[in-house]
Amino acid sequence: MDGCRSMAQESMKFSLIRLNNFMRDRTLKGLEGTDLKASFTPILAALGDTDGLTVSELSHITGLDKSNVTRNIQQLSELGYIVKDSRNSPITLTREGKDAACLIADIQREAYDELISCLDDDEKKIFIGMAAKVFRSVEDKGF
Repeated sequence: MDGCRSMAQESMKFSLIRLNNFMRDRTLKGLEGTDLKASFTPILAALGDTDGLTVSELSHITGLDKSNVTRNIQQLSELGYIVKDSRNSPITLTREGKDAACLIADIQREAYDELISCLDDDEKKIFIGMAAKVFRSVEDKGF
């Protein structure tokens, strides 16, 4: 029994890695021809959902450490995608930043639609419910 469970866990692990790689690859492909880097994606996506976040809030939402968030914020500011007035001030998107956040959302929505296109409507509901349950559990554990 443990061998089967172990095989199932390994299969799940590799499936999750492949899903992550699929989404990353589709995002990178969609960003070709822009000055956007993959590392900007979670920050722009988070600000696209909730503009006016602090570095600490972005760190918590994206799961990136504060030094990575700060470095990416600096680069995004230099590129004109965000505005950050002072050290602890909220970070806001410029018009270009809002456009970039929309582009990222569209790329990821298309990738997600492609990913689940093999599922019928009932399977999609089950999949979404299971994924939501897993992510709530992850959040409850503080990851």
